[in-house]
Amino acid sequence: MDTKPKIFSKKWFENYWYYYKIHTFIGIFVLLVAVYTLAECINSVEIDTTITYIGNSYFAQENIAAFEEVAAEIIDDVDGDGVRKVYFSPLVISDEIRSEQDMAIQQKIQLEIAVGDTFLYLMDKKLYESYKEMELFVDLSEHLGFTQPTYGVLVSEIEGFNILGIPEGKEIYAAVRVLTQGDEKKPDKVTMQNNAIKILKELYKKG
Repeated sequence: MDTKPKIFSKKWFENYWYYYKIHTFIGIFVLLVAVYTLAECINSVEIDTTITYIGNSYFAQENIAAFEEVAAEIIDDVDGDGVRKVYFSPLVISDEIRSEQDMAIQQKIQLEIAVGDTFLYLMDKKLYESYKEMELFVDLSEHLGFTQPTYGVLVSEIEGFNILGIPEGKEIYAAVRVLTQGDEKKPDKVTMQNNAIKILKELYKKG
């Protein structure tokens, strides 16, 4: 005679729970993680353009959000999801390297400028002048109507940029990173750089 309990009967459930309780908890956890991950993927918005600030100033989060909204109205949709999203990334560093953390941030900045996804940079004057010599930035004269080669422009007094709440008397320059040889062949990178130029051109010309 078959003594096995019927599936989903009380006896079957008691036996199942006794032997597979831990497996069930693990399964439920994995399922919850999968559902959460899927929801995040569905609800997440891809960034079309990143603007990075490098310097020693801090900006209020509400000012950053307002600036992101203004910039988003100017750009093209890179990934075709119907949403134009700009992300402002502040990399705040001290004027002098005094700790391992300062050194780590400096290394992060160099790596970001060399191979990162940011094409529009806002920089304190001293940093801009330092990086300008490395031929990392686009000549903006054609885009902004200058007669001489121009690799960065002072934007501290420009209304569109001053939404960030730039401290009075602070000199901040905007520059656009050149495309690497690899990026030149990637349509999304080309569009990101074009977006950077569009933002700078539009806000600069509005004054």
